[in-house]
Amino acid sequence: MEEQINLYLSRCAELFDDREWGKYYSIADLHTIQGVLNFMRCMLTDIHEGNILVDYFCYHRVDRDDRQQAICKHSRSRPMTYGLFDFNLSLQLPPETPLKNCWRPASEAMLGDLMYHSDNMRQGEPFYNPFAYNVGCLEFLFIYYFMNTIPTIPMLAPLFGKMTTHIISDQFSAAETLKFFHRIEADVTPEILQSIVTLEQDYMTMNDPSLYWSCTMPEFQSVWRSHRPPPLMLCICLLRWLGSTAIGYKLISSVRCVLSI
Repeated sequence: MEEQINLYLSRCAELFDDREWGKYYSIADLHTIQGVLNFMRCMLTDIHEGNILVDYFCYHRVDRDDRQQAICKHSRSRPMTYGLFDFNLSLQLPPETPLKNCWRPASEAMLGDLMYHSDNMRQGEPFYNPFAYNVGCLEFLFIYYFMNTIPTIPMLAPLFGKMTTHIISDQFSAAETLKFFHRIEADVTPEILQSIVTLEQDYMTMNDPSLYWSCTMPEFQSVWRSHRPPPLMLCICLLRWLGSTAIGYKLISSVRCVLSI
């Protein structure tokens, strides 16, 4: 699989320009709204900070702080370009595969780094949609790092909501996400782009949409309530609680597989 992927990438002329790519160490060091939005656009699959490259090669291989300072200094002269790598867990599906109705064994979703994986998998569902799942994983990464940018850019709240809703049929596809994101970018003024931001990681916001929606005004929440994930039903909360243990997950998944539910 990796050989086929490498062969495909070797034929992509856009990868072989005068840029030197290096590993990007810390998302938390993005220091402006423009930097945050540029990062989000490039990211829009084992989605994890450790699998992100930036188009700037720095020779500070030992001292992480020196390397990060060099990257931050370089980012002030031009927008950085980011990319994902490490595709050993990727799927290759036929081009005609339907994005909304592609269902694969749920066991595939349990591979890779689980930090940004959806809690839907703890419900013991026998199948999952890999396209919707990867959109959700990427958005959980955004929520974890960028929640405190929402007071400055409130429109990120409905974007986050539509990318991570537990109702899969209502979830944004990658194309819908990018279209909505471009709408956000178009409305951001140059002054806001240059605003300084200090990023703080918050794991709790990944599983509680009310935390990042609380960063917006009540009037805004009313206008965009259709993009806010609905509260979890009690039965789903119970399934996720039971599925949080290895024994509980095996029991739930076995029962759901037998009953096809």
